[in-house]
Amino acid sequence: MTIESVFNLNDKTGGLHNLLKINDVCLDDQGRVTISLNITEQVLNPYGTAHGGIIFALCDTAVGAYFALQKKRPITLDSTIHFYRPGVVGNVLTAVVNKRKAGRTTSVYMVEVHNEQDKSVAEATFTMYHTD
Repeated sequence: MTIESVFNLNDKTGGLHNLLKINDVCLDDQGRVTISLNITEQVLNPYGTAHGGIIFALCDTAVGAYFALQKKRPITLDSTIHFYRPGVVGNVLTAVVNKRKAGRTTSVYMVEVHNEQDKSVAEATFTMYHTD
């Protein structure tokens, strides 16, 4: 699926996914959403590794896609991220969304980010408030 179809975007909406070149969203048979990001020179921090904000944006976009596929629009109450290893130019970072707790009004999701060698790069946790 394309990210535009998942979020029902037209040519004039959304921009960060275009800037980051996040185009594809995958939904597996276990209900997990996966998106990927190629690390290029444009997303590096001054130390030459992937900027943490870019990795967080990947996680945030993945959680958003998870809910968009369910036709829901929750509000993020809280989010945290832990960085384990750097992303470097040429890496493809993949974010996978896993449901941890689904309640009536709030839910918690873990996003695991790994590189193409399946090494953990980061983990983010999102607490979501259900508006519908």
